Amino acid sequence: MCRLRNSIPAILDTQDRLNFASLNADSNKNYWISGYRKGNQEWRWSETNVVVDFSFCPLTFTETCLNFFNDCFQDQQLCSNLFYYICQG
Repeated sequence: MCRLRNSIPAILDTQDRLNFASLNADSNKNYWISGYRKGNQEWRWSETNVVVDFSFCPLTFTETCLNFFNDCFQDQQLCSNLFYYICQG
């Protein structure tokens, strides 16, 4: 979806970016963002392959895709779910 708009899925890698997404997203909806699980205890941002610092938002390592919900990213939804997207230019 993001590529259709010449952008990429959001990389929420700083508190400022999390705050910006929180201010502009509906807190009652799930949004797909960049991020995938690599191995048992590591997450990486899809577009940069940089390790996700999940000290901002605790992860449970239950799924393999990151989504944004209720002011933080999480990994508790199935990757096949249909959600909105947060994209960045």
